[in-house]
Amino acid sequence: MKNSDLCSTRDLCEHRRGRHDIIMSILAAAQKGELITNIIQKANLSTTQADAYLTELESRNLLSKHGMPGKKSIVWKTTSKGLAVIDACQKCARLADKPT
Repeated sequence: MKNSDLCSTRDLCEHRRGRHDIIMSILAAAQKGELITNIIQKANLSTTQADAYLTELESRNLLSKHGMPGKKSIVWKTTSKGLAVIDACQKCARLADKPT
């Protein structure tokens, strides 16, 4: 999933992103494992925002962090529970878009 699938650039310009959009952007960005700098860039966050969200998502077992052997870098990766959240949110979005 690309971040553009979650919220288009035009939508971001028209309103402030909500907590849900930010969380979905982070989970999507970290699906394959990413450094914090890449998550910040892909999810369009400040360092302060990223630190707060990553800590919370880790405490809820939606993200996990892994050290890189021989380096001080930390890789953040979306857990299976986080992937299930992405899937559930995509299903809800599809249902909401269906005409009744």
